Amino acid sequence: MTLWESEVFEKTKQSGKLVNLPVASLFKKYYRVFLAGIFLATAGYVLFYILAAFAQIYAKSPTTLSPAGYAQGLGFSSQVFTKYLLISSFVFAIAIALSGILSDKWGCKPFLIGTTLLIIVFGFTLPLFLENGTETSLFMFLMVGMILMGATFGPMSVILPELFPTEIRYTGSSLSYNVAGILGASVATIITLQINANFGLMGVGIYLALNGVLSLVALLRVPETGNSDKVHITDE
Repeated sequence: MTLWESEVFEKTKQSGKLVNLPVASLFKKYYRVFLAGIFLATAGYVLFYILAAFAQIYAKSPTTLSPAGYAQGLGFSSQVFTKYLLISSFVFAIAIALSGILSDKWGCKPFLIGTTLLIIVFGFTLPLFLENGTETSLFMFLMVGMILMGATFGPMSVILPELFPTEIRYTGSSLSYNVAGILGASVATIITLQINANFGLMGVGIYLALNGVLSLVALLRVPETGNSDKVHITDE
């Protein structure tokens, strides 16, 4: 089996535009593009870890109150959460595929803007699903969350690479995506339990909504690239 480079990469290679240190070029010339890429991917990652980490701990923890008077759990068994997470994960996979089709039809940027707005709304409705939650409301929380998260993953694989010129495209898109994952994963996992203990589920929802606002601002900053080979945000 032979793996061929893309036509646009071959043209860039033949023109002598490839750079030896793409990371240095990324930070020197395209740092604002890099930051935009990080922030537009952050909301999806924060949502993911609220679903997979926070919701799991909250669902299985005893129904005690924090010193500030906020519920710390629902007291469900591990089997209940695992079952619902498994089912919703299949929906997540379907949502990724459908989001790719729809974003091709409507454009990645408009599609992601709509999805991010829904994530912000979802953040403010988080207590409706989990406060005094039942197994049914927990299941619906996971289902809605996985659909929204899947809707970000499909177009993200297109819009991030198209932000960067060919000579640093792989470096720029991969670093943006992974840094967003680190920020979304580590910060969300560390602080959401503390937010809930001190401010309740609405605090967790607002945290998710604020990350959605960050992603929305980044999305409004970038153009609809439309498979262009040219970067549209300059740092010069």
